[in-house]
Amino acid sequence: MAPTFSPLDASSYRHPDRNGPYESLREATILAMLEQGIEYNSLSENPVSWADDQDPFGHVKAQAHMNYVGISFIRLLESFEGHLKDEFPRFMSGRGIGPMTNQCLMKIKRVVKYPDLTWIVFYHHKEQRLVDLAEEGGVYQSLHASLTERAAESRRALKAWEEKQAQKADSNTAKL
Repeated sequence: MAPTFSPLDASSYRHPDRNGPYESLREATILAMLEQGIEYNSLSENPVSWADDQDPFGHVKAQAHMNYVGISFIRLLESFEGHLKDEFPRFMSGRGIGPMTNQCLMKIKRVVKYPDLTWIVFYHHKEQRLVDLAEEGGVYQSLHASLTERAAESRRALKAWEEKQAQKADSNTAKL
């Protein structure tokens, strides 16, 4: 059985010190995500709010998940600043080329397997069309190259992690 903590300890993630009983679990979770190819700089931690995020039965509500997605999406977009430089404020305000999403698929019944079905589409608001960043040139071409490399690195890390998990499963099966 999992250890129990006082309510104050259990909500320690809200304290500025954050060194509560879940610190070791948080660190282990982050290490596991990094092994799977998820970028540290784009991580977003979204603690469940007891009052806002749960229904009367203690289940996290669907709209809370969408809030987490929104927070995480903005954090991902903020990671583009280094490539967009002076164009970044226009990008974030939807002037010219900017991010948009028209669909979010969410499967709450299982743990999301990175990268699951995450789509990022770039849209040119002024011209009312989707944008091919590689053809756009300038800072957008640099952003496209960076995103392509980031995705490739994540896929490589995830593949290595999955192979490691398969080896662990094989060795556990052999022991039975």
